[in-house]
Amino acid sequence: MEAFFNKKRVQSFRSIREEETTKLVSWIDSKGGSTINLTEKIYALTHDVNSRAAFGKKCKEQELVTSCIKKATILAAGLNIAYLFPSIGLLQWISGIRPQLESLHRMADKILDSVISEHKEKARLQIGKSSEVDDDEDLVDVLLKVQEHGDPDDEFHLTTQNIKAVIILAMDLS
Repeated sequence: MEAFFNKKRVQSFRSIREEETTKLVSWIDSKGGSTINLTEKIYALTHDVNSRAAFGKKCKEQELVTSCIKKATILAAGLNIAYLFPSIGLLQWISGIRPQLESLHRMADKILDSVISEHKEKARLQIGKSSEVDDDEDLVDVLLKVQEHGDPDDEFHLTTQNIKAVIILAMDLS
């Protein structure tokens, strides 16, 4: 756990926080005397910072995963007859909610597999370089290091599915 919360790791995300905050301040300044929804913008700021910390940079994958999370949240939050009778699996198919959620899951899974593969390739190309905290190292990189170099005596072994779940949580909790 120290790999996630040490001083160098937190400081390594400083530039992301500063850049996103600067963009927010510029946006507010550009709105002059007009009414703005600051709550929405603050939410977007925290989401963007967390997403960039997870993915390392703004990318199309980030937007696609965010879109999948939003759609799944809307589907899951709505009232549906299938939720009232979960033992009747056929209702989930008739209502259409299950196929939609499974489709979103497959899409997000495919995107996250691509992101993880990209980070693994980047790590493979950097073998032999400094092992200290890299300014370009993001949450995915740290999780992959823990997965690869974890203690074999530990009860818990980090899987790729665990890494995907942490990425989604990091993006969704913002």
